[in-house]
Amino acid sequence: MKPAYRGIAYGLLALAPAVGWAGGKASIESGSGSNTVRSSIEYDGQGAVRMDVSGQAGNYMLVRDGKVYSVVSQNGQPMVLDMGGMMKMMGGIAQQQMQQPMAGTRNVADMVSLRATGASETVAGIDGRVYELTYVDDAGTQRTETMVLSTDPRARELTQAMFAMSQSMAQSMQIEVPSGGAELESEIAAGKHGILRYGGDFRIVSFDTGSPAASRFALPAEPAQLPDFGKMLGR
Repeated sequence: MKPAYRGIAYGLLALAPAVGWAGGKASIESGSGSNTVRSSIEYDGQGAVRMDVSGQAGNYMLVRDGKVYSVVSQNGQPMVLDMGGMMKMMGGIAQQQMQQPMAGTRNVADMVSLRATGASETVAGIDGRVYELTYVDDAGTQRTETMVLSTDPRARELTQAMFAMSQSMAQSMQIEVPSGGAELESEIAAGKHGILRYGGDFRIVSFDTGSPAASRFALPAEPAQLPDFGKMLGR
């Protein structure tokens, strides 16, 4: 998985999944400073999600039918990689490599509290309320982060699409999602909210509620057949 996709993926996996949304598109930013990555997320309302990262033309991630695919451009021709299949073939090596970068991220291993601060903030033209999230990360350190949540349907639908994407990614790539993420998602869902901003690492830039064309979620080629790396490496 390319670094830009991996960073966004871990951000999504810090939260737990939900299902059911309408089709649409949004531009998001993750990271900060020189590490800022802008991407677009499209969702069809039927479970398919596509993520394109700015500056990586021809390369994107696609979730459909419960599977995760990475589409890469090879000499101008698309090549489709079944990420779940790759993880299975590579066995424990791949899972370890995917888990290691998470040690340095602020994923929600255990949620302590989520409370409204009383402040308001406008993100991507949508008014939201500022919340303070207190949680324990996977290193056992208690942290506090701010979140901007909104009941606007666009924010809710995008958040649900991202949660569903994280579920498919976790299942397909055999990545364990922290239990605290499930509790956080339940809190957000209970208030019928969507996420507009998460700390300084994730924020919505703009929304486009027009339904993407079905062709945006079609596989441009058959998934490539790759060798069994686990057997090749004697694992």
